[in-house]
Amino acid sequence: MDAAIAHIQGAEKTSNLYKTDIPDEAVARMLDWDKSLAEQHPDVLTGIRKALDAQGKNNVSHNDFYSVSELLGNLGYGDMAKGSNAALSAGIPGIRYLDGGSRSAGQGSSNFVAFDPEMIRILERNGQPTGLQPWKPGEYGLLTP
Repeated sequence: MDAAIAHIQGAEKTSNLYKTDIPDEAVARMLDWDKSLAEQHPDVLTGIRKALDAQGKNNVSHNDFYSVSELLGNLGYGDMAKGSNAALSAGIPGIRYLDGGSRSAGQGSSNFVAFDPEMIRILERNGQPTGLQPWKPGEYGLLTP
């Protein structure tokens, strides 16, 4: 353990800035943390129903949950991998939420959590192009109808 701590303490600290792209159709179908369940995109509500059904919770509706966080707990989000896989399988590609500077205003720029790492294309690293291009409409194609 001491060797690992020494290695970490001696490591050079660097940071990187990435320019990324997420398909627009995926962003539209992400669970929006800052909206009530009733305000979610219709495909998100369909995905919630599908995820609950897949877990044998056939008699539970998304309307039975007080909040998005309570719903996520019921989808298995105590286990991050289980919850994200359940949501992705149900057609919910991720979560979006207002960043710290936008939260108090109730609108502005958002942060994103993608359940499929292949959904995120890194276009630039530290201002240097990677050669990847932004997603074209319909190109991602891994969202269930």
